[in-house]
Amino acid sequence: MKELISVIVPVYNVKPYLRKCIDSICSQTIKNLEIILVDDGSNDGSEVICDEFQQKDRRIVVIHQENAGESSARNTGLSYAKGKYIGFIDSDDYIEVNMLEELYGNLVYYAADISICSDVYEDEEGNILNSKIMEEAVLHDKEAFKYFFRDKISGGVCNKLFKKSIVDRYKLNFNKSIKYGPDILFLGEYLYYSNTSVIINKVLYHYVYHTLSICNKMRTDNVFDLKYITSVRGIQLLKPYVDKTSNKQIEDAYHVMLACRYGNLVYKMLSLQYKDNELYVEAKKYLRSVWTLYVRSNDVIKKTKFMLLVFSINKVMSKVLVGLIEIKNRKRQ
Repeated sequence: MKELISVIVPVYNVKPYLRKCIDSICSQTIKNLEIILVDDGSNDGSEVICDEFQQKDRRIVVIHQENAGESSARNTGLSYAKGKYIGFIDSDDYIEVNMLEELYGNLVYYAADISICSDVYEDEEGNILNSKIMEEAVLHDKEAFKYFFRDKISGGVCNKLFKKSIVDRYKLNFNKSIKYGPDILFLGEYLYYSNTSVIINKVLYHYVYHTLSICNKMRTDNVFDLKYITSVRGIQLLKPYVDKTSNKQIEDAYHVMLACRYGNLVYKMLSLQYKDNELYVEAKKYLRSVWTLYVRSNDVIKKTKFMLLVFSINKVMSKVLVGLIEIKNRKRQ
């Protein structure tokens, strides 16, 4: 019998999408699963759906808790998980029927610590919005850690399979203070402790954007601090791990990734007219301090390099640039 895989699904008010998500997990070609549905205080009927599925499939464990956020729900799932391997699925997404079989097979075949597949972003009608097709690779030592900072590994945890032993040994969990992007911190820490990572280019995970989606909400609302500030802080929390590697290439890749996050921060500050001069100065100062790294980087496109340089020099020029980009984007819509 294949080793048990625990699949953790945080659930909060996603009734229209939940059944498809759970069905896609229950229908997996690999059957030895523990499916942990953590109801994070839902009040739209999602909690009822969780209980219904538990009655139909004995592999399903339902945990009801007061609303505490996605990170808390995932941590609750980790505390209950009994599997040798851990997977995470968001409750409004779905997976291909063979995803866990593919990820598990690669973990075993390559004696890997983490197995990764490609993913796709789509709307509620199934129209593809974007995709992250990664290059196939088997990486050893700190190569995956470097790949991560070079954005050659997607930053989410949902298209991956992890070893529970590593999570337990290093007491890894999701930082509840990082309200947007806790995946990046968890994944970065995990990759630091991993020896072998395997990536396949098959698209097996489907992210779904919809009106209830946090990701979609962040694109339309002025919830500024949740996304853009905490995404920077999450990357900064990985700096001690970067320092421990004493690897110049990893250090440079880290600074380039952080510069791009600061670039996103400045762009949104200016486009949303978010006034925080101290934060703006912090971002500008950092972009100026590492400009040689992102200008020389092969992982940053020319348009982004230009934007980061402008942001590091002059606020008036930056406002003009952002205004022009916004006008161009509106014309495309």
